[in-house]
Amino acid sequence: MYFDDDLKDEKAALLSSTRKYKPFLRVYGKKEEGLRRVYADRVARVESPDPSTLTEAVNVLRKWRIRAFFKALQGFYKGKLDLTGRHNTVIDLYILSESIWHAYMTSFLKLTVLATSVTSEQISGSDDSSEEEAMDYKFDDPGVWEKFREAWKVPPNVSYGFLLEHTQKTLDVLAGSFGIPKIQEIHLLDLPGEILDEIFSHIEEHRARRLSSVCRRLNEIGYRRLVSSKKIVLKLAMSFYDELKASDLPVNQFIEKEAFAARDKVLAFCGHLERHSDLLNKLERLWIADQWADLWEKLQSTFGKGEFYAPLLRSVERIINSSVNLTTILFSQMRLPLNVIAAICRLPNLDHLDLRFCTISKKAQRALLLDVAGTLSSSVRILDIMVTHEKSPWFAMLFCPKLYNFSARAIAGSAFPPPESLWDKCRFFPTLKYLYLSDLVAFHIPTFAEWIQRASHGSMPELTHFKITVNMNMTDAAILGVLQAVHSAPLKVLSIGGALQAGLHLFDWIATHFPLLLGLTISRRDSTRQHRDNSADWPLPDWQYAERFSAFLQLQHFGWNNYNYNSSFSTYLLPLLEGGQDEDNYDGWEDMRENENFDPEVVGLWTPVLFGIHCPSLRTFQESMFATYRISRPSEGVVKAKNRSHREDTAKWDPSPSEPAMFAAPQPVDEILTVLTAQNPAE
Repeated sequence: MYFDDDLKDEKAALLSSTRKYKPFLRVYGKKEEGLRRVYADRVARVESPDPSTLTEAVNVLRKWRIRAFFKALQGFYKGKLDLTGRHNTVIDLYILSESIWHAYMTSFLKLTVLATSVTSEQISGSDDSSEEEAMDYKFDDPGVWEKFREAWKVPPNVSYGFLLEHTQKTLDVLAGSFGIPKIQEIHLLDLPGEILDEIFSHIEEHRARRLSSVCRRLNEIGYRRLVSSKKIVLKLAMSFYDELKASDLPVNQFIEKEAFAARDKVLAFCGHLERHSDLLNKLERLWIADQWADLWEKLQSTFGKGEFYAPLLRSVERIINSSVNLTTILFSQMRLPLNVIAAICRLPNLDHLDLRFCTISKKAQRALLLDVAGTLSSSVRILDIMVTHEKSPWFAMLFCPKLYNFSARAIAGSAFPPPESLWDKCRFFPTLKYLYLSDLVAFHIPTFAEWIQRASHGSMPELTHFKITVNMNMTDAAILGVLQAVHSAPLKVLSIGGALQAGLHLFDWIATHFPLLLGLTISRRDSTRQHRDNSADWPLPDWQYAERFSAFLQLQHFGWNNYNYNSSFSTYLLPLLEGGQDEDNYDGWEDMRENENFDPEVVGLWTPVLFGIHCPSLRTFQESMFATYRISRPSEGVVKAKNRSHREDTAKWDPSPSEPAMFAAPQPVDEILTVLTAQNPAE
């Protein structure tokens, strides 16, 4: 019924990111990945997980695959899956599913006549320990059910009742369609132009060209996309290393030859653009990247500096000067000289500037520091910088005085704070609305707080979204220092990543100074070894945090990463438990939870409901990156929570910078270094 070869090694099945699905599983593969990550997080927290825990988790995946088989088959007869013949894989999926379905039904009907329905009391009183607790059916000969399970790979957590329910649903769908699969009626050209334009924006340029050649309508939409976006990339060929090994030339000579060949191709393309002013007038988005920069740095070569890049940078300057309608420019691993920055400042419509691993020349730095009159000022409103060990990217702030969105992201926590010489020259804080500081080094947090306080002069009248994360963790005192720097801002959304203590006083301070928050997200790290916002153990019980939320007047969303899979408490029972009542032996446990309007059918809802009780305005509660709950109040005094999705989109409550433009990753050069050392042992 399903394919499980990739689940034989149970631990690898949970932690591996590569999956091999049969066709009918591939349709629902993304949902399975979300479920897999939930269990993988639990397994990763334990060095030697209990084998029974691994088996239980993998059996959950097996159960999902059985459900996917039924859903895929129903999809064909409801018209939800494409059978027009445009996708051979889907046709194969249908043929395979049909053959499995007929064989399954033959076996299942033979089993059905032997099943007898029984009550739950009858099952619980049975002496047969092999029976499923949730099964509402029994067999006079239990071996019949065991043989069926073995033949169809039915895991222990799937009962006969489960199969009967989904089989009946599938038969109902088949009966409603008279056993005839429905051909999907909607086609690509039936989609609105806005959707088609979005599709073009997510595919590579060569694929966009092929798609735009299909028909006139796609050509019109694709043409707009193709002429409005251009990439100028100094490419490092994918076959570079293989050619290096096969070449008889010395390594340095081969690299020099290939570098000049790559530069000549880029210059030829730039020359083509310069000769066609009509193309430059339509240009809106420009990507400029250097895939050789990493190679020069690792080889510690001076060849990749100076005159080698000069012709390319002059050509880029001329293209920018002629592209008056540019709205977005992305530089990747480029060194920006003063003339290119001056060209950027002359663009009248430039809105978004993205600098990834870029540096700013010394001459440009001096000019920006001495520019008292503001001659070097651009129209940029969105600035993204990606910082490593270089301080020069921070100088980009000086020629962007009108920002409303500023994000600075470090790689592996390597970013230094802005140099103090720049603090008094940051002119964008009066207009800034979104501020995002990511993956900072914890001991630099006080410096960042001082920069914000001094550069903004304690006034940030427009700032509504603020997010700060560190590469390891930061103390509550450090967090409060940063929040104190922005305390005058009318914050609506606050996100903090990497809290160490996460004490109650932190929540009290936030509620006191930002009572009108709409969204709050706080993630905690268990130790300095935890670098990501995976689930973590919070120091106090959930209810102690929940009661702090009564101070928030209009909070709509709260997200945290509390490791809370087994939280099962009721405030109604707290006095009894504090008095010594044994929770495991209390007969009224289910009744008490029902009286409190908790849903006893779904594990994990008690915490969001408790937060919803204390904070009447709360609408969504995010317990982890895979579990988000919608809180509702159907009647007076009743609070309910429902799990919305494993991958609920909470981007509006957890602000992040713009999606990066994807470039082909530069080739690794570690092996090149080995070859170079072998050819030049003296060096």
